[in-house]
Amino acid sequence: MQLLKTKNVVWWVLGLWVILSAVVFIVYQQRYMKPLAVAIAQFEANDALRLLFKINDATTPSTKAIRVVYFWQAGCACDEFVKAHFIQMGKEYSGQDIDFMIANLSPEKPITDSYSHYSTLSLEQANAVRASVPMTPAVAIWSEQGELTYFGPHSLGVLCNDETSLIKKVIDSLLAGIVSQNISTVGSGCFCETPQ
Repeated sequence: MQLLKTKNVVWWVLGLWVILSAVVFIVYQQRYMKPLAVAIAQFEANDALRLLFKINDATTPSTKAIRVVYFWQAGCACDEFVKAHFIQMGKEYSGQDIDFMIANLSPEKPITDSYSHYSTLSLEQANAVRASVPMTPAVAIWSEQGELTYFGPHSLGVLCNDETSLIKKVIDSLLAGIVSQNISTVGSGCFCETPQ
């Protein structure tokens, strides 16, 4: 009789584990995998974005050599795929004249604690370029002269690391004195539409 009760308990525990696993899987798919269904984004820089850090007087020195702006919005699950790499890059390039910034495109919600030590675009600046950023996560990079040199996704594909990172290549090129313009790009990965 005791053996029969033990078997019933084991089956109940196993059944509960299967149900909980299914619930966790469904929640994970809805939060992280569903955005992957729409995996193409077109990024095209307009004047508002190009002129954000433009230095009008050639004799005026810039305050930072390079500006890297990460366009972020609250509630975008795709942020999780690039967050760790962006934070790691901030640490890797610390001590160099690079300003890593966050542009909060959800002004009604504060930036999460993991980004709280980064400088941010002002509300006025973020509002000026919101219409320029169709999807997030996205990034824009300006040279020390205030020229927009890159606008698009953080990486090739969904995950962002040193091997797939597009922004690392652009930063390394700028540090080596090579300036190119990649301000019209198509990204394939995880993106959330930016509400206008």
